[in-house]
Parts: sequence; C-alpha cells; structure tokens
Amino acid sequence: MVSIMVAKNLADSLVHPLYHEQLALKGVPYLDQSTNIEGLESLRVSDVMTGTVVVLHETENVRTIESILNKYDFSSFPVVSNDLNYKGMIGRREIKSLLSQKQIFLKNPSDRPEKILSWYEYKMLLNEKTIAKGPIQLDQNELECYINFAPYFNTGIYSIPVDFSLKDAYELFRTLGLTHLMVINKKNELVGVITRKDLVGENIELRNQKKRLKVKTRIKDAIKSGSSRIFKTLEE
Repeated sequence: MVSIMVAKNLADSLVHPLYHEQLALKGVPYLDQSTNIEGLESLRVSDVMTGTVVVLHETENVRTIESILNKYDFSSFPVVSNDLNYKGMIGRREIKSLLSQKQIFLKNPSDRPEKILSWYEYKMLLNEKTIAKGPIQLDQNELECYINFAPYFNTGIYSIPVDFSLKDAYELFRTLGLTHLMVINKKNELVGVITRKDLVGENIELRNQKKRLKVKTRIKDAIKSGSSRIFKTLEE
C-alpha cells in the first residue's frame, strides 16, 4: 500500500492526473496544483459565482421544459422546489427520456402521479439510445401538462454555501475532478453556480482586483461622509 501511494504521488508530481487529462480532452480547463493565485486566499465563492442559474422546478410544465432544452445546451439542470430550495440535478438525456413517457404526465401541477417509473424501468429507458437523440413529438395538449421530477433527479450532487472559501472550492474542483458546483445560502436556496472556468487564475485575479477597487471606493465614500463604520466596510 505504501509503495502504491508513493508511486501515485511521484506520478502526480511529474504529470497531470488521469481525470484531468480526460477533462482537458473535453475542453474543460485544467486547474494547476499550485494555488499561488492572487486573491485565492481572500475571496469567497460569492465573489466569482454566476448568480443567474437556469433551473427546473420539481413539478414543471412540459412547454417550459421543451423551451429550456431548445434554448440552452447544458448537459444537466438543477432542480428546485417552488420556494427555490435546491433539490438536486437532472441530466438532459434523462429529461428527454421522461418527455417520451406520456403516461407520467400530469394535467395539473398539484396532481399525484398515477404512474411512477420503477428503478428498472427508468434505467432501461435511459439505455434506449434512440430516445435521447431525436426530437420529442408533443401536441398542444401534452405541452400544457406537467412532469414531477421528484422520483428521477439525482439528490447526491455536491453543493457549497455562498460564503465558502474560494481556496477550499478550488481544491474540491481539483481533487474531485468537478466541472461545476451549485451554490446555496443558509436557507438551502439556490443562489448561483461556480464552474472550473471561474477558477482559472486570470479570472480569479481579475475578480480580486475588482473587489479591491470596490472596497477602496467604499472606504473613500465612508471617509467623505464622515462615517464611523469604516472597519465594517473593510470587513464586507
């Protein structure tokens, strides 16, 4: 065991880990082991995340689902409750597969599903390659229906709090080979998303410069107004 660990550490010091090479082949940015990036220690996830996130509700209108799939080419989407509590993720392939199963459609969002696919039925459905490739044919009545995603989305996806250290988030992306993480607040509400592109050194340094400039501006404004809350401004 010791020899295996030594060999792995030596190999990682000489070349990039295998999963990072696989990410590079897919055009996903590689995050270097070195964390000597200006601002990485002082920034929070909230400083670099994207605040606008395309979401699906736990029970969603079929027309809305089709519109989102046509407008965005994302491979997966976060699922939220009506009060924006983060529930999990569901992939594009899974969504298109469920759209082909008209027996799970609901006439009203408050209706209880008459049919829920079993685990075996769901897995067999995802193995049918023809479903996910072609467009799903839906008539006007079906577009007015709803789908309850609760039995089908993945609840085991990582998420991080909005005030999470950016350095720790950087290490999570590196060690786990992540491409994105959902960002939540203390109420478990989805407030943003952070991707590997946000963690590229140049982007972090740019965000750090903008934050420092913003703090300097607030300090100057506080001094001009004679405010006694300068130290609080610095902390924020």
